[in-house]
Amino acid sequence: MSKHYCDGKLVDIVSRNTIGGQELRGRSFLPDPGIQTSFGNFHSLEFNTGFYDQCNRWASNMDWWFYYNSPYSDGTLDTDWYGEVGVKACHRITSAHNRARGFDLCQIRFSNGWLMDSNWSPTRGDGSLHVRRYLGVAANLRRYFGTVLTAWYNNDHRDHIHFDDLTSVQKIRTNTRSDTTLVQAAAKHLNGESLSIDGDWGPVTGAAYTRLISKFGLTCYSPTSNTTDGKRFLYMVIRHAIANKPAGTYKYSSRVCGPS
Repeated sequence: MSKHYCDGKLVDIVSRNTIGGQELRGRSFLPDPGIQTSFGNFHSLEFNTGFYDQCNRWASNMDWWFYYNSPYSDGTLDTDWYGEVGVKACHRITSAHNRARGFDLCQIRFSNGWLMDSNWSPTRGDGSLHVRRYLGVAANLRRYFGTVLTAWYNNDHRDHIHFDDLTSVQKIRTNTRSDTTLVQAAAKHLNGESLSIDGDWGPVTGAAYTRLISKFGLTCYSPTSNTTDGKRFLYMVIRHAIANKPAGTYKYSSRVCGPS
């Protein structure tokens, strides 16, 4: 018999079948690499209350980004439902899931049938609209949750984005694989950098990051040493990625840095 890892760890639990007002649907089966994921019907999940509230805030904000900032003739992408592979998992030792404080996101489906699919979108090619859409979702999650693990993090997450609130939202961490791969993906897919998404913040990544924040108009800020500035950086990643625009299309600030 498998161990029950939730014993004594589940507190303030609520059952919900929506986030951000949109329904949840469970994944039907483990998809092969690079194909779109299949989902079943309306699905209820158990969440820690505080974690659910933050999921709700994130999803509502994500819906806003898609509705008002997507590059289509009608100017909108209306979120229809979220596809997932669970929150609570008592058969797994993973601490976020055995506390109902980790979410595995597989897909965001829009009312016109278009989508962001965690197993399909990041395989569409360098700088493509679908890769950028996936990047925008991951960057927005990182504004709300300290841990966000993507297909760029490791192969275990090729078909879903894991996020949880066991770590607080912080600055962009150069010594953390999850943050480093997100920065590398942003530099590659928004600014055309030729670099490996390998989680190693070495001189090549450091130089690409410097060029990226310059394009964003963030040279007067320090995303890697200040949490608020880190959120500014993520905001600019989201803004370009969801609009499917290259870095530099929008500027956070044009002011010249100098002594205060």
